[in-house]
Parts: sequence; structure tokens; C-alpha cells
Amino acid sequence: MLSKNFLIIGFGSIGKRHFSNIISLGYNNVWLVSSHTLLENRAVAVFKNIEEAFEFNTYDFVIICNKTSLHVDSLTFVLNQGVKNVYLEKPLGISLTGLNNFSSFDLNGVFVGFDLHFHPVLEKVQEILDAKIIGDLLSMNIFVGQDITQWRPNIDYRNSMSAKISDGGGVLFDLAHEFDYCCKIMGIPIAAVGLAQKNDFLQIQTEDIANVILKFQNRKSASIHLDYHQKKIQRFFILTGELGSIKVDFIQNNISLFTEKNEELISIIEIDRNERFVRSINSFINFNKDKRLRKFDDAIINLKTILAVKESMLKDKFISII
Repeated sequence: MLSKNFLIIGFGSIGKRHFSNIISLGYNNVWLVSSHTLLENRAVAVFKNIEEAFEFNTYDFVIICNKTSLHVDSLTFVLNQGVKNVYLEKPLGISLTGLNNFSSFDLNGVFVGFDLHFHPVLEKVQEILDAKIIGDLLSMNIFVGQDITQWRPNIDYRNSMSAKISDGGGVLFDLAHEFDYCCKIMGIPIAAVGLAQKNDFLQIQTEDIANVILKFQNRKSASIHLDYHQKKIQRFFILTGELGSIKVDFIQNNISLFTEKNEELISIIEIDRNERFVRSINSFINFNKDKRLRKFDDAIINLKTILAVKESMLKDKFISII
């Protein structure tokens, strides 16, 4: 048994996943903050709020996975307690309010849970891009969709965070991964525009379809389609370069590579979905120089991009990001 103290703030589906994964890595000193959680057959302290948790103990690592709308306040409190190692679930928040307060903190140990970078498909994509097989990138087109009614089978989707504006729901925040790996590959966008739909038959408050265009330096661009409707889950993107293109499918675990002289289908060894969460949290604990981990500044760019898209939907025009 490894003697580090962990605090998990929030115990929904992702909090439960982190709890199980940390235990599986050999750590047993794990405490929880949850207003309604009882763990059977485990002697684990469950606190009703963060203040109570810190009155009881100190912690080497804190994982924040409560409602998105609570992320900024939770992170501020934890850093004020002197905690150096924080793993914050994505996205960073639902507005820029309060982010200036972080300028006085050392954020080198703060990472954000964009675990998709630990997917072997994205790792292979980076190898292809580093080798310049398709040349300099010109554009990126992303498509992701999943049926919200089947997303979390154990709860009524209409009562989930995804369905509520105040909790940070909607496809733009829910599927923030797509903005993150887009920016990792294409760079920091300079402007964004988007269109959204909120279809009444779902009986939710939030947008259930979004189509986004991001503008980058040197006239490069990316399009991102997000929806809550695909009966068969879809998650893929196409990168177009000067010398060829690649189509990357997260669900089929393969990459189609097209160049002037060659067409190749690269199959990636499939891993259990939970494995990327294990790899991500293990790197956070033991190897925080891992380049696949996303830092606080990356999360700021992600949030600014999404908020620019939301503003553009109201104003019907491109909104500057930087």
C-alpha cells in the first residue's frame, strides 16, 4: 500500500471511476467530498463539503470532478490550502469569472482531465505529424455524436448535468475534448463562429447540436460538429495537409492515410476505455512531465474558445479569441 493522501471532490460517474483507478494503482488513503454518497464495504470518510475535508486532513493529491460550474471555486479553495498537485476534470469552468485570481498561484502541478491524449490513436497521429508524412497542415474537420438518452443509462438524461445550463451542460462543454485536441494539433485559434440548435423534443435546456468554424494563423481552419443524437456513436476527424490527408476514427481504432503514392489503413491495438483514464491519472501522480497531460494554460485556451463560440452564436459573427 502506497502512503499518499488523496481527496476526490465530487462522486458522480467520473469521480467513481477515479476512485476505483486510484485504488487499483495501490493507493488506499482516499477521501471523498460528496453530499449524498455512501460506500458499502469500505471504510472511507465521506465529507459533505470541501471545508470539512480540509479540517480533517491534509492531502498530497486532489482530484476535482464536481459540477463544471463549481470547478473554479473548488480549485481556488484547494490551492489556498497549499495543495500543489491538482487534477481538474474538463472543462475548466463555464465562464472566465474568477480566473484572474489564479495568477498568484504556482500552477505547475495543476492538470486538466483531457484524457483523450492517452488514446493510442492520437499518439499514432502525433507520430505521423512529426514525420511530416502529409506535410504542413491546411485544415481539420471533426465530427462527434452520441445519443444523450443512452449516454448514462442509470439516470434520466433530462436530470443530468448535460441537460442543465447552470451546471455547464450542452454539447460545447460536454464535448470539450474536441476543442482541446484540435488546438493541440492546429495551434491556438484566433477567432471562432458557430451555430447551435436546441431541439425541444429532448426536453433539455442546453444546445444539442453545434457546428463550429475555427480560424487559425496563415488562413488555416477547422470545422467541428457536435451532437447528442447519433444512435451509433461517432467520433472521427480528417486532417488535410499539403502532401496528403488522414482520417482518424476513435471508435474503429484506425487511421486511414492517403498520399499521392499510397493509401494505407493503420489499425491501432484497442485498449479498454478505462485504460486511458488509468494512464492519465497515473501520469499525474508519478510522471507529471508527461507531454500528454494538459496544463492549466491549455484549459484556459479551451474555455476561451468555447466561450467565443457561444458569443458568436448570439451575435451571428466571428468572435476574436486572442
